[in-house]
Amino acid sequence: MIDDLFKSSEDYVPEAVTSQLEGHFPHCLNVEWSTIENDFEAIFYVDEIEHIARISAQGKLIEYKKNLKFCDVPSKIKTHCEPYGEIMSAIFICSNATKKYEIITQRPLIIRSLLIFSEEGSLLELRGLPAA
Repeated sequence: MIDDLFKSSEDYVPEAVTSQLEGHFPHCLNVEWSTIENDFEAIFYVDEIEHIARISAQGKLIEYKKNLKFCDVPSKIKTHCEPYGEIMSAIFICSNATKKYEIITQRPLIIRSLLIFSEEGSLLELRGLPAA
């Protein structure tokens, strides 16, 4: 019982799950595991960029997210974001065969927006965000 207090969260992650993560992201560092429902979520870094991967207990990669630097946001997405203000945050999301970009923008006077784009650059969703 006392040993349970000192186990890392990785001690509870099945081999199929860790193998899947290492197979998709062989150079991942500082992996932190948590569970969401019956799945496992890993927060980690590749080349100093934060990633989040969700993997089923059977070892299937369900989804991953990658923080993007401004220079890595496709130009067609940047162009679509201009009317909504400056890009504050950009995340690439890959879920099954669907690829999207989640962008948070901010205009002067702290007006923030959340925009979701398809891989092709079509605006899928637009929401206003509360002021910080």
